[in-house]
Amino acid sequence: MLRFGPESVALFTSDTYRIAGVEQLNIYARILGVPVEVIRGPQDLFDALQRQQGRRWIFIDTMGLSPRDERLDEQLLWLDALGPHLQRFLLVPASLAGRSLEQTMRPYQKLSLNAAILSKVDEAPACGAALEWLAQRKLPLAFFSDGQKVPEDIHPLRWEQLLGAMELQPQETAVTGNQYREA
Repeated sequence: MLRFGPESVALFTSDTYRIAGVEQLNIYARILGVPVEVIRGPQDLFDALQRQQGRRWIFIDTMGLSPRDERLDEQLLWLDALGPHLQRFLLVPASLAGRSLEQTMRPYQKLSLNAAILSKVDEAPACGAALEWLAQRKLPLAFFSDGQKVPEDIHPLRWEQLLGAMELQPQETAVTGNQYREA
């Protein structure tokens, strides 16, 4: 957003179940100076996309549902039905590992995904399991977040910066550069 300006961003939410979920997103939107669209079904999503079609970035906050909840599968179908011309980024919490990671991420593997965003790097004691999960699925990492400040704490992937956020030194690893490039 800092690069393209608030006129390039819109926020969508389908999280009408969580208490104050929409209100919280409205506060962020006011701070950022961007619009919010509330999505209650597939037609709402298509209509909102039409209204915001000039925006470069549309972030969709889905319901925080259990991976076993059928409503999550329904929402993911809405997103996949939008077709291949949209880029879809999966938000992956850095602290997830093992069975929790597999179970939480399983429903999202059905989506046509372009890249991932690694979140909560500042809260995770380690994020190797999340990075390994992405690598196994050949899903490139495009961005990461390492704090509560939006948008300041969301960064395009630079391995050296990510390693610094994890309190590792770049010379301790053989990873450099960023393989994901925005079209």
